[in-house]
Amino acid sequence: MLFFSFFPSRLFWFLGGIFLLLCFGLGKNILLASSEERIIFFDVFGDATLLQSKEGHNIVVDGGKNEIILQKLSNTLPLWNQEIDLLVITHFDSDHLFGALQIL
Repeated sequence: MLFFSFFPSRLFWFLGGIFLLLCFGLGKNILLASSEERIIFFDVFGDATLLQSKEGHNIVVDGGKNEIILQKLSNTLPLWNQEIDLLVITHFDSDHLFGALQIL
């Protein structure tokens, strides 16, 4: 530490370099919610699909026929990211709509 006390600018550059390595290099997968996109099709007596982006966005397309989609989503999504960013209902048949209403 004596080396850095005489050269405070070196301490700044040293700590800045470590910070950049952690943010953009070594810590990349830790900072992201996931390292890849995912598409998950749920068996919920109808159609229901979860799309997840690398950035952690969750999109649900249709919701199935009943509230089973809520259990499937809670089992699939991590505790720190259980927010649905977008809900898409493709059409208003009961096997697409009623589970989506439970999500709202």
